[in-house]
Amino acid sequence: MRKISIYACNLYFMCITVLFLAGCSHYVLPKAQAVNPDEISKFKSTKTFRIINNQPSNEKTKFGNFGIGGFYGTLHEFTTEAVRLSTAELSQRGMTFDDDGEKVIKLAITKVEVWDRFVLNCLIDMDVETNSGYKTTINANKISGSGGQALWGGAITAIVTELLKNETIIDYLKE
Repeated sequence: MRKISIYACNLYFMCITVLFLAGCSHYVLPKAQAVNPDEISKFKSTKTFRIINNQPSNEKTKFGNFGIGGFYGTLHEFTTEAVRLSTAELSQRGMTFDDDGEKVIKLAITKVEVWDRFVLNCLIDMDVETNSGYKTTINANKISGSGGQALWGGAITAIVTELLKNETIIDYLKE
């Protein structure tokens, strides 16, 4: 009978561990970073505002593949983080959050797509609607050499940055 060396056993268990970890599914809960103030319009407003999470789905959704597993999360949780960051950014510009705010923006992240091409890419779509009747869809793409919050939080930061670059939204908030 042939003996298996300790080295071969260790190598076998290390390979099994790597395959197991590469194939795991990852549940994603994003945490956005602050918006770079140099990337958005400088504006101030003394209006009251309210931002609503308009994404009704709490269904667990697969955003993309990773190994034999995937990235999962809910569009509602992604939208909640976009609402949180948008509220913080507008508050820094002199606006006051109020449940009865005169300026209402409804946000709904409708798509999160992740793929791996040497680095991880995250494409995000967000529907935006104001109480003045304006509707649009905003897109952002975040590229990261690693997953985690650099990718997920960065994608939320990118979509909120695009929201605050939108001249129609800025004019609406200032009027």
